[in-house]
Amino acid sequence: MGQNRSPLRTPKKRRVARGATGGFAQTLYCSIGGIARAFELRLVRLLNIIWRVSTRAIVADNVEASDWETA
Repeated sequence: MGQNRSPLRTPKKRRVARGATGGFAQTLYCSIGGIARAFELRLVRLLNIIWRVSTRAIVADNVEASDWETA
């Protein structure tokens, strides 16, 4: 029972400084992708909220108009 290493406890390899620009481009691409994904989700939520608010505003306007007509 000597060498019982789990794959989680393997030592992390040091990042070699050979393609600095490549690594930078990769991290930039990943960050841009993550930002775009998060922005897409936020955009969908924002559009959903705007849609709900606009429909509520239209309904409220109609209700107010009918109230004014009845009054």
